[in-house]
Amino acid sequence: MTGDRYGGEWPREQFRKRGIAYRISEQSKSELYVELLPHINSRRVELLDHQRLFQQLIRLERRTGRGTGRDVVDHPRGEHDDLANSAAGALLTVTAKRNPLLIHPSVLAISPRGLWGGLRMRDDRVDSDGFRYSSRLY
Repeated sequence: MTGDRYGGEWPREQFRKRGIAYRISEQSKSELYVELLPHINSRRVELLDHQRLFQQLIRLERRTGRGTGRDVVDHPRGEHDDLANSAAGALLTVTAKRNPLLIHPSVLAISPRGLWGGLRMRDDRVDSDGFRYSSRLY
């Protein structure tokens, strides 16, 4: 599991209690958003058909950080970007891997919208244990 520093040690502790390793992302959410844009524009990834995700991505703003002078991409004051942040991190993690994507059948079984909720996979294969493999998202 990779995540940010939000919530301090508490979220990491909760994952550890359940035997899940929590690694802090090397990239800020701003860096994730900037890196995700070319993947979306080139159609290397396809977003889920989720209205709140779309709204969060559309409302992201690029501005100069106070005190740093560096560009920052973030949500407007009073709004949220939790879905956009999660989607950016997940999509960039998957696109960076050279190995096939591996999804356990139990994860698919809990999906409220069925297989991928609209995300299509290229070269889907299922092995004898029911694991689903794909060499690339599109």
